[in-house]
Amino acid sequence: MRVVKDADERKKEILVAAGELFSAKGYDETSTNDILEKTGIARGTLYYHFKSKEEILDSLLEMIMEGMMQKAEAAVSSKKTTLDKIMALMSAMKVDSGSEKGLVDEANKPHNALMHQKMQDILLKRVIPFVAGIIRDGVEAGELDTDHPEETAEMLLLYSSIVFDDRNELSEKETKKKAAGFVYNMERLLGVPSGSFSRVAKKIR
Repeated sequence: MRVVKDADERKKEILVAAGELFSAKGYDETSTNDILEKTGIARGTLYYHFKSKEEILDSLLEMIMEGMMQKAEAAVSSKKTTLDKIMALMSAMKVDSGSEKGLVDEANKPHNALMHQKMQDILLKRVIPFVAGIIRDGVEAGELDTDHPEETAEMLLLYSSIVFDDRNELSEKETKKKAAGFVYNMERLLGVPSGSFSRVAKKIR
């Protein structure tokens, strides 16, 4: 007996299957036939929900980011100081396991320029404004000192996304050095005393 699923459930099923395939095989090496085989749906059903493989990728990355943002907002809302909010944010945004981690790792490989660019675009659109809001609140509370919250958030996030997403390929010594340099510059950008964000360096390692 054929199981009839509603549109949202079917869409999510396609996205989950595509995410697992993109993580295991890479975006370029995954065909729509692979997705059809994994989900067991008809080609017409796939194209009813998504016009192309690239549209599947776009929706998948948005779904992952939406989940991360919900976790981040929940984690940050329970914290009072700016430092605690930043620490909570870093924990919530970290992807450690599952197909999501595989997808993020895959996006940072040289041959996946399209995936990488799309993730950077989402970072600019979704995460940077959120972090800028935390920085702005910290300035108003007298905990931070910067006239450029948006630009500071952009510099910190873009640097960390480029350097630390590839940390598996760095030696422990290199990671430690980059983490220390990141915190050094972070403290100066945010106008706080040296050592204020030392816990961040430990979080990165």
